[in-house]
Amino acid sequence: MDPNQERRYSARDLFEQLPTSWKASLRELLRVNPNALQNKPALLGEIVNQIRLHSLQARLNLGADVKDNGKACESRIKGNQMYHPRVMKYDEALKYYNEAIAFAQKGSADRAFVYANRSIICLEQEMYAECLVNIRLARESNYPKRFDGILAVREAKAKAACLAKIATKYRTKHNKASGNRNNRNHHQ
Repeated sequence: MDPNQERRYSARDLFEQLPTSWKASLRELLRVNPNALQNKPALLGEIVNQIRLHSLQARLNLGADVKDNGKACESRIKGNQMYHPRVMKYDEALKYYNEAIAFAQKGSADRAFVYANRSIICLEQEMYAECLVNIRLARESNYPKRFDGILAVREAKAKAACLAKIATKYRTKHNKASGNRNNRNHHQ
């Protein structure tokens, strides 16, 4: 994009030009999940999907969506290297995985493996909802059935962690409410 176009389109301007239905769905996503802004891979993926749907591609002079399985594989390998226990550069791994998804054919096993790889990073970073989204996307992208046990275990861990998080919030809220009632009774 040339510098003149950068000045013409701010993120806010582009957001305001999106169809009302998409703006409403994005606002709802952020309302329901305030941490969505912290999950940049999932949020970016949703924004890219919406841009494709609403043809801002031509308006922003974006190139065609070129798929290249070789580049997808290279990016996935680089992502795996960044994820390695001796490296543990999760942000870098996510960047490479996102790039791999962009290059991989929709519905391909290559793309499915990248979603699965992204799901483990989300799980380890305690981004449980995002982990579950990536597991769903892996399955929808023809993740090989012979490896489904791996996703099933990961999915169970993410769901259990989500429930534990909800239970903790509930107990904290309930304990505060009980404490307030006890304090009122104590002062009487």
